[in-house]
Amino acid sequence: IVLWGMPGGWQYATVCSSNMNRSMEAHYQMLKMGLDVRSFGTGTNVRLPGPSQDKPNVYEFGTPYSHILEDLKKKNTPLYTQNGLIKMLERNNSDIFHNSGKMSPERWYDMDAKLRLDVVLTYEARVFDAVLQDLQGNDKNNFQGVHVINIETKDNHDEAVISGKFTCGLCAKLEGLTDIDSEIVAALDDYQQQTKRPLVYTLVYC
Repeated sequence: IVLWGMPGGWQYATVCSSNMNRSMEAHYQMLKMGLDVRSFGTGTNVRLPGPSQDKPNVYEFGTPYSHILEDLKKKNTPLYTQNGLIKMLERNNSDIFHNSGKMSPERWYDMDAKLRLDVVLTYEARVFDAVLQDLQGNDKNNFQGVHVINIETKDNHDEAVISGKFTCGLCAKLEGLTDIDSEIVAALDDYQQQTKRPLVYTLVYC
C-alpha cells in the first residue's frame, strides 16, 4: 500500500494492553488512511471496567468483539453505555474492521511468526517494554529492523482519539520516507518538534 502516491508502504502494528481502546482507535483511523496495519494486546487477558473496580469484565483474547458487545449489553446496558464501553465495542465491531479481517482482540505473543512488521506503535511504557523484550528474545535471526515507538496515552476514549490522530500524522510522515532505517530518526525528531509531544523510540533487529 502506498499512501497518496508516497514511497512508504510500511507494515504497522498498534499495541496496547487489551487490544480494545488505544490500539484499536489508532488501528481504526489508520485503516481509514489506507495503511497496512494490525493491532494486538500484551495482557494475559482482556480486561474491561465492570460494575466496580474489583469486578472487571474479563475475556480471553480471541473472543469476538461482537460477543463482548452483546455480553455487556446483557449485563448492564445503561452502565456500559454511560461509561463508553458500548460505543467502543460498536467501533471495534464495525464494518471497517470486518472488511480487514479483524474480528477479535489478538494477543501480541500469539502473532503469526511469518508476519513482517516495519513499525510497532505502543501506547504505554510497560507495553513498549513488553514488546521490546519479546522482539529482543526472538530467535528467528532474520536480522530485520523493527522500529518500535511509544506514544504515551491515558486509557480513555478522548485520549485514544487524540492519540490516534497523532499516530496518523506520524504515519503520514513515515509514509513519505524512502529508506525508513536511515531516515526515521530525523522524521521523529521533526514530528516531536512540530507537535510538542514526546516519543520514545528504539530500533530492534530480530
